[in-house]
Amino acid sequence: MSLPHRKNCFSLLRQNGYPFLCLLSGLLAAQIIATAQVYLSNADLHDGLKLIRSAGYLTIPNQHIMNRLQEFGPAFYGGLFFTLSLGASLSMLALGISWIWIRIFSAKRWFLSVLLIPWALFLLLINLHGFSPFSSAYILLVPIIVFRTAWKLMPGAPPRRRWAFKVIHPLLIILLTLLWALQTEGNLFMSLRDNLLLTSTPGEKLNDFYYRYTFYPAEVFKTLNQKTLKTCRITVSENADMKEALEKKLLENDYLPVENTAQVDLTLLKEGDEILLQQHGKTVVKTTIPDFPAMGAIRLKEFSRKTDRYGSFRKCVFFSLFTGLPAMGYLFLYLLIRTFSGTFLKPEASSVMAPILCFCVGVILLITVTPPNLKGMPDKTLNEMLESRNGRERITALKRVLGKRVEISDYRAYEGILKSPHIADRYWLTKTLAYSHNPETLTDLLSLLDDPSPNVVSMAYWALGLRGDRSATGEILKRLPNSKDWYNQWYAYNALRNLGWTQTKQ
Repeated sequence: MSLPHRKNCFSLLRQNGYPFLCLLSGLLAAQIIATAQVYLSNADLHDGLKLIRSAGYLTIPNQHIMNRLQEFGPAFYGGLFFTLSLGASLSMLALGISWIWIRIFSAKRWFLSVLLIPWALFLLLINLHGFSPFSSAYILLVPIIVFRTAWKLMPGAPPRRRWAFKVIHPLLIILLTLLWALQTEGNLFMSLRDNLLLTSTPGEKLNDFYYRYTFYPAEVFKTLNQKTLKTCRITVSENADMKEALEKKLLENDYLPVENTAQVDLTLLKEGDEILLQQHGKTVVKTTIPDFPAMGAIRLKEFSRKTDRYGSFRKCVFFSLFTGLPAMGYLFLYLLIRTFSGTFLKPEASSVMAPILCFCVGVILLITVTPPNLKGMPDKTLNEMLESRNGRERITALKRVLGKRVEISDYRAYEGILKSPHIADRYWLTKTLAYSHNPETLTDLLSLLDDPSPNVVSMAYWALGLRGDRSATGEILKRLPNSKDWYNQWYAYNALRNLGWTQTKQ
């Protein structure tokens, strides 16, 4: 390689590579905050589970997961969920605004003063239902760090290009966004998982990683109503019958009464003819003594809603999951193509080639995850698709069987799919067994509890809960203490509740 060409390569890396470093700085800041946030949440959960266990109740997650709640690993890996969602969105937004500030407004200070207004409003929105230090830290620190990095690294403006070269990139982005927006059949994440991740060994490992660690960050911003188990204290000691009635209603909603003086999620206090639902000594909901046993579930949902501090934060995270992470992935791919193509193409040609290739990758990915349309498909065609060698056709047919809630064991392909080496096949077959009325399929469903894939095992528990056969209760209870997968335990516990089982002190 000649020296001039080597200089050109270094120049391209500096010209196109600064966004990598800017975004990396924002992601690192977000990861530090997220790790601390998940670690403290895990510690709180550990203390709550110890309280529940000491009271004699079944704990979810079990002892295997409890032992890991105080380790650094789950906090770090769980923190990636917030880093790659909210952290990615904030970093992309900060990079875009810093580009506008430096390139268009020539880094004028008044622009930053104007920017403080929406920034302060965003911070206020995040803390609308109560101050959250970690939520505030994301909003405050990540943009500042990205801005500072961009200020130091962003090079001067490149030479002016003709207008045609300027519009092709935004036009292709808009077109690609519209194409993806039109993909409304089913769950997009499930389609990506079934048709992309579960079709290769690295994809399976990434899928397992996600489900292994996703519950740790989820615990950070769940409402009380969304949490599996909650602790409570009943202070109605003078009336044993009333206390028993209140305890029964609380157990039905997974609020577990404990006799400890430690901090609990809910305190029920009798004051005159009223029952006060309190948290941290503050009355949140008031109800009457006759009302609570009859309307307890509604009052507890109201209590959960009024004590939720993370509503705005939760919405931002989920919105970021659909916007920030895909946008960052697109930008990284664009910059990679633009940098390497610039070593042998002229700048204008490179600026056209990069978005076209990114557009092609986006379309190919869309085609890969979009299932065929089965509306109006006759049963004969459905039967043929279940026997197809094409995995996408089999999965789509299984989804149709699930939607119609027909007997899956009546199809010729049933036995073959039950033993399929493909996880997605077994996953969707397991879901169809929830609506099977053939007694023999119960044995198959129980055998799927030993499937090597946690996704399949979880759906086996889900299906057992929906079938309503209470004879499965003992099998589920026997397996719960030995499970090492939080995701499976959550589905197993919900299956028990669907089968009519409730917590009792052991």
